[in-house]
Amino acid sequence: MTYKGQTAWENLSPSLQQKIESTEVDIVNDFITGSSDKAASAETVKILKTSVDTHTKEVATTDKLGHFKPDGSTITVDPETGVAKANYLSAITTAVNASEQKMVAKTSIGQANGVASLGSDGKVPASQIVAPAPTNLANDAVTVYVDNVSGNDSNTGASAGTAVKTLAEAVRRIKNLGAKERKIMLVGGRTFDEELNLENIHGSNVQVNCEPYDNRASVKTVKLDGCSAQISLMNFDVEKRGTIATLPSYGVYVYNCSWVGIYSMKIVAQVNGVECNRVAYCRMNSLEINNAQRGAVNCTDSYAIVDSMKGTGNNYGFYASSSIIIGDAGTLSAATPQRKYTGGQIFF
Repeated sequence: MTYKGQTAWENLSPSLQQKIESTEVDIVNDFITGSSDKAASAETVKILKTSVDTHTKEVATTDKLGHFKPDGSTITVDPETGVAKANYLSAITTAVNASEQKMVAKTSIGQANGVASLGSDGKVPASQIVAPAPTNLANDAVTVYVDNVSGNDSNTGASAGTAVKTLAEAVRRIKNLGAKERKIMLVGGRTFDEELNLENIHGSNVQVNCEPYDNRASVKTVKLDGCSAQISLMNFDVEKRGTIATLPSYGVYVYNCSWVGIYSMKIVAQVNGVECNRVAYCRMNSLEINNAQRGAVNCTDSYAIVDSMKGTGNNYGFYASSSIIIGDAGTLSAATPQRKYTGGQIFF
């Protein structure tokens, strides 16, 4: 046979040269010819290795046999016929069908409340559908517009043109999105015959504002209760409509909250303009409070900073009971400018 090796023939020992010369083996280049006196060429072995490597990396499917997992997850063998059936594609089909059902539940009809189960018609039952909260992807914030004239509570609320109708619906949309900055935007010029009620709001900041801010919207009253989130109210008015017998005693009532800011608002009250009870920190700036019988600003067990205040027709201006009020009284007029009760302190 012809010697082909990396070591030169003349450098081989005479005994090795003799053995090579005496070897009678034919070199073949296929996988069919077989015999004890034949050997595969290096190129044939290379092709075989490539094929084996490719084979072992693949998983069995219905149109191609690859690597079989010993746990039976890739194939099922019929014990009577011995025919192997691939499980891989059926597993994929199951996964795809499950994904499609979830996509129908969450996107085709609307965001379902949790993972909805499909009805017999393949659709999400109407009772399980909840309108999705709109998201501003630019800053991962959520804004819900409210328009009690042209809005509809089944709208997305993502813009003034697709606003929801009621304040209650706007609050419901943002309440449990604690990881995102949240904003309720009142459509300017609207008069909401409804209380803005924010209770047990936690997580990231919440702002209630008006757009356009120079065409103020107004609400009947505002109540904040049990909120650990930072709440900011700005650029809208509070105008109590009705009689004291049928309405709460406050314009803005803040109870058991961590941080509240009230800015650039006009408040017409019947008893208390802004009433704070057990509030860790309340910031009031540029408020106009009129016709409050007891106190334009009435604080109990709270801490408040005020400045640029004004208003007329108030009985008490600033009323502090076991509280501290610090800042600038501004031109907020009242029959009794200040009243301190049970250790309350007022510093202007």
